[in-house]
Amino acid sequence: MKKYILLFAILLASCSTPIEEPKGSGMWAGDENETFTVGSDEMTEMYLKFIDAHNNRDIETIKSLEAEDIRIDVPDGSRIEGPDAHAEALSAWFESGTDPKWNVFWVMPYVGQPSGQTWIVGGHSLTQTIDGEEVTTVQMIDAQVEDGLFKWAIIYEKQSPNSE
Repeated sequence: MKKYILLFAILLASCSTPIEEPKGSGMWAGDENETFTVGSDEMTEMYLKFIDAHNNRDIETIKSLEAEDIRIDVPDGSRIEGPDAHAEALSAWFESGTDPKWNVFWVMPYVGQPSGQTWIVGGHSLTQTIDGEEVTTVQMIDAQVEDGLFKWAIIYEKQSPNSE
């Protein structure tokens, strides 16, 4: 009988435990209820694949990771819209002789709560040869991922202290 009482008590306790939604932390001015939780490492792998494709000049892989309506806001204030426009801009850059190379030094995927929007933020150095000199900038990318594809990327840039 004691076993049945114990079993009943366990079942009762497990049934009454509420399931808590992820609360997250942080804030977003666009929605006072929005907070953020750590996202999946699948997003980290996707980001690293995207950067590797840039280093390998693999434009087809880059395009395969982008939504048809991707928007990329670049540090000079201009905007690239669509995978074809991005491919064209990258091709011109790759052929310019500057030999850009990206070196990722941190990445963190995150998910908005309760919106469910998935984002990834990452930092990397970008080294190029400009006028015969190696120049390194530090960039941060904040990118929205929707349906497993990059939908929007915002790129911020700072001159590296070694390059000044």
